Amino acid sequence: MVRFSKSHFGFGLVALIFVACSAPNTDYTTEYGRQAIYYSVNQVLNKGDCTSAIEMIEPVYNSEYSEDQTRELRAAAHACRAGVDFFGLIGDLASADMSDLFQLFAVLFPSGASTNPALTATDAKAESAWYAADALMAWLKPGMVIPESYRVSSDENNLGSMLSSMRDDEANFHMVFVSMATLGVLNNQFGEPDVDSLQGADLPWSLQAGFAATDAVMNEIGCSYASAILNLGDSLTAVAASANGKLDSVKTAFETLALGFDAACEAACTVCGISCTTCPATLRHRGVCTTPEAICSAAALVSAANAGWGDAPP
Repeated sequence: MVRFSKSHFGFGLVALIFVACSAPNTDYTTEYGRQAIYYSVNQVLNKGDCTSAIEMIEPVYNSEYSEDQTRELRAAAHACRAGVDFFGLIGDLASADMSDLFQLFAVLFPSGASTNPALTATDAKAESAWYAADALMAWLKPGMVIPESYRVSSDENNLGSMLSSMRDDEANFHMVFVSMATLGVLNNQFGEPDVDSLQGADLPWSLQAGFAATDAVMNEIGCSYASAILNLGDSLTAVAASANGKLDSVKTAFETLALGFDAACEAACTVCGISCTTCPATLRHRGVCTTPEAICSAAALVSAANAGWGDAPP
């Protein structure tokens, strides 16, 4: 279960009591109706009922009435289904071995299934991690105007930014854990980890001999994996000063891992017959992973994960 720390309500105690005791109001076109829905979503999240929370918040999120509280709760609901237990994760990370981050993420976020037919069956954790990230990218600081080249959605109700500097500080804080969830869930679904969560098979979207910028091996799932790697780094950097040391060990380990990322992306672009010197800024969202530079760089980052995740004994 994930609980975001900001209050979702602005009406005070009397209004909360009135909302709680009255019949459920699902009219999200009114402020009162939205606050009633937000209250109900919080109630079911506190019980660990991720599915009900998603069903309640999605109509609001997909409407012209979506606002930051909506985005926050949509992220919370999907993060819940993705396996993000915020308070538990803080404790786990405090005592975790950081020598193999990809193994650690596989341990923290077990999964064996998905509703996406391109994945493997029915737990929907990967998709929920994606949708949580979408909502967090749309949770912006006040007054932000997103350059078109850095928008992650054409949805005018929830325009998201690929730039962590434009997002709310809490959104970046929770993006750390949602990115970990994406990596851990996909590691389990495609990396065939053993009982110790060591890698048993290479992730399938890596750079291969003869790889071209339009190679069919790269798809939305592989792009989401590469995006999660970059978003994890961005978000760790953005929240380091305000996290009170809780994420320092992860940040240090990730920075060591990330030292070769830009060089790997540059080399991958060369293999693809194009030119780039860094991993593209646009490779922060699976839906924008369409240019040759982004596709080749995504494959390079997956290759880096394959190289960095310890192998299971033969």
